[in-house]
Amino acid sequence: MLEFNFWYNYLSNDAKPANNNTSTERIPPPSIYSTRDTDGGPSLLKLVEETNTPNWSDVLTRAKSHPHELTTQSSRDDHPDETPLTLSLLKHAPPTLIRQLISINPLSARTVSHGQGTRTPLHLAVFLKSPPEIIETLLEAYPEAALHPKKDGSIPLHAVTDVPTARLLLRYHPTSVGCVNKAQYLPLHICTYDENRCADLCEYLIEEGRKVNVGDVGNGQRGGGSGRGGG
Repeated sequence: MLEFNFWYNYLSNDAKPANNNTSTERIPPPSIYSTRDTDGGPSLLKLVEETNTPNWSDVLTRAKSHPHELTTQSSRDDHPDETPLTLSLLKHAPPTLIRQLISINPLSARTVSHGQGTRTPLHLAVFLKSPPEIIETLLEAYPEAALHPKKDGSIPLHAVTDVPTARLLLRYHPTSVGCVNKAQYLPLHICTYDENRCADLCEYLIEEGRKVNVGDVGNGQRGGGSGRGGG
């Protein structure tokens, strides 16, 4: 439980706001439903959030009978605005279950957790180093999430720590390699400054950056001409 609370504190600790002239498509607000039980059984949110090891079979059964509950957001102080999908990611649900939940209610992949720095499920999955199958499932359900900035201006590519995940993100939005956060850092800058990220990732980002003419941010040149990936 201590480890679980640590990740929530870490994920909620966004950078201070700074000027950022980049823009992206507006993500529609999530649908929020009551978390109270309406049929005598535990809600989907309760099935996932009240234990560190949910019964995934029960979760899937409830999701099938109450698909709208997949966009319900938690009001608990220890994980505000989390949904059954993001909590399932945090608790390492199997990739097949994540795909099934999104298939039941595709809007769950678009729901933004404002209490967690306006992050999407894709942001979270990349940060958690989720398996490639999960990353691809989330991208298929909502490709624009690859361009959605958190409160600090960072997109999922800023959180990447391995080449396979970066390759998946850039397959959907190649020019996102030139996106900068509010501190004016490219994903390559983050990779270079973080000793825990492999040299292969930095080399890959450099190679992909050349393809879309990513220049020196300090000189005002950014990939794709606008600094915010398109596609």
